[in-house]
Amino acid sequence: MNKPLRASQTDIFGHLQNLLGDEAVIVTYEVSKLSIRGDTRTALRRLKEFDRTIGGIGVHCRKPGEKLPGVYRALTYVELPLEKSDPSDSARGMIVAAGGYLEDLIARGLGPGLFMEMLINFKKAPLGAMVYLIRPILPSPLYAELRWISGQVYNYAKHDFDADNRSDPVRDHYFGLDEGIAIYFIVRKLGEELTQIGGVSYEKLMGKLDGNA
Repeated sequence: MNKPLRASQTDIFGHLQNLLGDEAVIVTYEVSKLSIRGDTRTALRRLKEFDRTIGGIGVHCRKPGEKLPGVYRALTYVELPLEKSDPSDSARGMIVAAGGYLEDLIARGLGPGLFMEMLINFKKAPLGAMVYLIRPILPSPLYAELRWISGQVYNYAKHDFDADNRSDPVRDHYFGLDEGIAIYFIVRKLGEELTQIGGVSYEKLMGKLDGNA
């Protein structure tokens, strides 16, 4: 079975527009340009303004100097690189953090009710396997989006690479800052849809996990 191609910038922004509209595209480019220019304060303000419109819990809820709690903790590491004077090389880590949030959300928010007998293994499953396991309860468009982001974005950002041992180009594992921001917004939207399906309260999802806030 052939490995799916890494999503192109055009593809990523097409998904962003389909899920969140033209404003999401405009804001993403704006935040990226402001961040690279060094206008960190304005960039974060615009990011959080749009993030708030998605609903639920995101970086707009984070207090300075603190990490988001529970399954949202990983999203902290989407915002932190944007606090640097030049975050242009941070997109890969931002995407890994966003994907980690989806993994935690599925394992903690949907896994317990559906796969209690195999929960320990389910928590350790990669995102793609998790998505396949919960396919029966997902609307087809949501399943397609999750499969796309897992196979064509997250896997390329997450996995180590070695030019001598991989058939895919090294550049496939790097992403532009605008792509990283776009994926964050996409993941936030998908996360909200998953939260509604799982029916687990925000309060519970924000609780401590394995003794860690």
